[in-house]
Amino acid sequence: MNRLFAICLLAAGLGRGTKAAAQQDPGRDAFLSWAKRALSPLAGVAPSPSRTDLAALGRMIGNASIVALSEGVHAGAEPLEFRNRVLQYLVERLGFTAIAIESGIVEGRTVHDYVLGGPGDLAAVLAKGISWTFDRLPQNEDLVRWIRDYNADPKHTRKVHFYGFDIPGSPGNPMANRGLRTGLDEALLYLGTVDATAAADFHARLDRLLPNVSLDPRSADGPQYSRLSQPERDQMTAAIADLVALYERREAATAPQARRPTTSGRTAARSARAPPMNGSGRCRLGGNRRAG
Repeated sequence: MNRLFAICLLAAGLGRGTKAAAQQDPGRDAFLSWAKRALSPLAGVAPSPSRTDLAALGRMIGNASIVALSEGVHAGAEPLEFRNRVLQYLVERLGFTAIAIESGIVEGRTVHDYVLGGPGDLAAVLAKGISWTFDRLPQNEDLVRWIRDYNADPKHTRKVHFYGFDIPGSPGNPMANRGLRTGLDEALLYLGTVDATAAADFHARLDRLLPNVSLDPRSADGPQYSRLSQPERDQMTAAIADLVALYERREAATAPQARRPTTSGRTAARSARAPPMNGSGRCRLGGNRRAG
């Protein structure tokens, strides 16, 4: 993978420092000399029909089943455009069928269903299905549109799936479209479609507490998790634990080929215990225990 790294590092190294500084740092010259020999030139960062300049990347990947891409800064246009170009190459030339980005794992189900032909308006799908305000990035809109269009082509029999792998609810980001209670809301919503009696029981236990499942650093007076008393947090802990246990029992009793909806519900329920960030550290929903 050294040649791939050279592409990124050389661009950073050439644009920084002065000639005098370079003379004082012989290691910099040695690095730049190596990078110039090792780099693989790119025709551009934006997606294009041409893929020949990415052949070197294909040789680096070989028969790997997982490829991880990083970015030096969130929301930068060029890194995301290049990411999209690489993802298209991985799908079209190397046969990859799953794309996962840094977005909520629960929210990602909305995009997953949409790119496989499910109903919905693209703007609404992005707003509901991508967290941290990353739905507002045009490169993410381009990516979701491209996956859906690719899957819609009957010639492509192996469809591409979309996933998020971050915790749901964009904790600590009040600008996000969906809040801290996203996982819990989704778990209760699905439960209502398969077991209305159990769903009613959990709503009776949780609905009074749900408005305070929020962490908004901008608000001093609005609903906040910190406003819940310790007994109320303990009640939430017990309810979430029981909800997870119910999903696990349902999952175990379901045939493997039919488990996906129940597994998604269980994932949403478990995510309600994820450690959201607040101003003083990390705390679990349903208790004031801290996780480092």
